[in-house]
Amino acid sequence: PPACAEALYRAAGEPKEMIWYDTGHEDMSREQIMAIVGDGIRWLLKFEGKVSASEARRQRSSASKLDKFRR
Repeated sequence: PPACAEALYRAAGEPKEMIWYDTGHEDMSREQIMAIVGDGIRWLLKFEGKVSASEARRQRSSASKLDKFRR
């Protein structure tokens, strides 16, 4: 649900970006999946090697906030 995605976004460290796609979870075409994966890869490549060690530590500690969302 969108509320869960928004809670995860708020709990996540930087850098981050939320992108909403006009699709469901079960009815995605191959083209939609490839576009979403491509967007994710391009986003990750923008930050390759640019996250500091202190930010990485902060993100790991923020991950514990996400535990309540795990099943």
